[in-house]
Amino acid sequence: MNFSLYIFGNPSGYNQYPSDANSLLFQGFLQKQQSDSQLTIYRSGQLVYYVHTRKLSSDKPDYYLGICLIFNGIYCSDVKQLFNLFDKIYSDIALNGILLQINKSGKISFAIDKLSSRLPEMERIKLFINNNLEEKFSKIFNSLNSSFKVSNSSKSLTLNDQPLDILEAIREYDCVYISNNEQFSSGLNRIHKMLFELYAENQDIIKRYQKLYGEKKQYKFVIILCITLIGCILGLLLFSKNIQAKDGAIQSLNSEIYKKTKKFLICNLKLVN
Repeated sequence: MNFSLYIFGNPSGYNQYPSDANSLLFQGFLQKQQSDSQLTIYRSGQLVYYVHTRKLSSDKPDYYLGICLIFNGIYCSDVKQLFNLFDKIYSDIALNGILLQINKSGKISFAIDKLSSRLPEMERIKLFINNNLEEKFSKIFNSLNSSFKVSNSSKSLTLNDQPLDILEAIREYDCVYISNNEQFSSGLNRIHKMLFELYAENQDIIKRYQKLYGEKKQYKFVIILCITLIGCILGLLLFSKNIQAKDGAIQSLNSEIYKKTKKFLICNLKLVN
């Protein structure tokens, strides 16, 4: 399926790939954003722009990543499925870790300063989108027809509105803003939640490991102390045996000296007599 791909955001100020005059159009759509996730459908003649913008942080209102798919002469008849496609794209980008990165607490941020610095990743993303469009989403695209009116006005809707109302608005207005207020319906939010839970579990494991490691060190100290005490006891036993042996030798020498002294005295007495 033929389409043009634009990726834009503000890793360090507004940045877009490829860079051209569409930057003014995309930044204008951002001014109308009313939720963390928004799809803007814009018609200009036979060109249909599907611009999905997503805030990456609730603490930074202007921190976002945008993806735009431009089709010529065709439109998507199932907006909810299109949201699912963009969710898959964001999840793929985040998990691949080239443009976006996920920290240990599950928060998503830019991994680069300029989108043009990762051209191989841009080509990979386009191939990923094309494969998904052809394999799973090609049936929801139809040709533009005379029911699509030319208008300079716009309309704002939500993903919870009736599909027929959304389709009618797309035919009636050149620009339609569709907000997604379902905070945890998207792939990135599911990943964020899963990683946050894994991070909390990992922190608990680290605490238990540190506790066990501390106990292991205590056990090690006790074992060393026991070995030292056993060594001391063995040393004392050997020393005691050595003392006893020396005592025996001393007693034997004393007995021999006594006998020799007694014999010497007896001999002297005999000489005197």
